[in-house]
Amino acid sequence: MEEDKGGITFVNCIGSDINIFKKLPYEDNYECETCLLYDEPEYHIDDPEYVNTTWKFFDNITKRYLLGNGKEIFHYQKYECPPLIVKINTPLYTLQELCKYTISTRLLFNNISNTEIDEMELPEQFKTDIKSCVQKLEERYEADEDNCNQDWTVYHEEEYH
Repeated sequence: MEEDKGGITFVNCIGSDINIFKKLPYEDNYECETCLLYDEPEYHIDDPEYVNTTWKFFDNITKRYLLGNGKEIFHYQKYECPPLIVKINTPLYTLQELCKYTISTRLLFNNISNTEIDEMELPEQFKTDIKSCVQKLEERYEADEDNCNQDWTVYHEEEYH
């Protein structure tokens, strides 16, 4: 990773949580961030043909799952962003559930239809799972007396401190 570019390094481990470490300018050590979500600049992978712009609005953990292609480092296009290390200390099935929930929540609150889901470049089984999850989320929000249907995935890092 070049010194003047920010980036994200994903480290898969065995455990039960996800941590984000941020390296501030002129510091040798990475500082742990307790939140999972932060502002979402657009990312690119070394080879542009692997980028699927459909997923620009999904969080970085989701993009790692969908677009990882074995690559460990994603670079920011913005130069002022510090490097980040994301340690994914969770089994793959839990990561898949996290991604499915995040995607489903965003699709629900952006009024994305089943037809549009069918057009996404995803494995058929994953599309079926997402449709089912969207339907269950919709039923749950409709049954909620408070009618509190916020897409928590769009909040920024500072709102979780």
